[in-house]
Amino acid sequence: MPRGNVRLLINGRPGNPERGLSIGAGDLPDRAVRLAWDNIGRDHQRTMVRDMRKRDKTGIIYNVRIRGRRRRHQASAPGQTPANMTGLMASGIDYVVTGTQMEFGSTGGAFYSKFLELGEGMAPRPGLTNTVNKLERNTYNYFADEIQRELFRQFNPQ
Repeated sequence: MPRGNVRLLINGRPGNPERGLSIGAGDLPDRAVRLAWDNIGRDHQRTMVRDMRKRDKTGIIYNVRIRGRRRRHQASAPGQTPANMTGLMASGIDYVVTGTQMEFGSTGGAFYSKFLELGEGMAPRPGLTNTVNKLERNTYNYFADEIQRELFRQFNPQ
């Protein structure tokens, strides 16, 4: 289980809609649910890191020194996914599938990820929430695909 600063617990069982995501997977085989969560986690991780590294941020521009080199850094504006500066937070984005649920979040040494996500002391830059909202349709599609594959496996044994 990832240990870190910010985690979103996304549950695939009915009656537990967290973060506005409710998928009725109550009677499905656990294998299909786990495979779907694994695909969803990989997609979320890849998308969040890509969004952090995009250069379309609209925040303040700073002159910073990173590893002895001076460069310009454009920060993210409130509401945007955090901008990448050193790569520490991006390298800590991870997911873990446990049973029929998935945890997706920022782990590792980026202690400031909680402050960015929740906006403690500043306006929030909700990277995890933005990613989950952005990929909500893909999440349903992953479940539909895995359910279809599992049903095909069950009714067409070879």
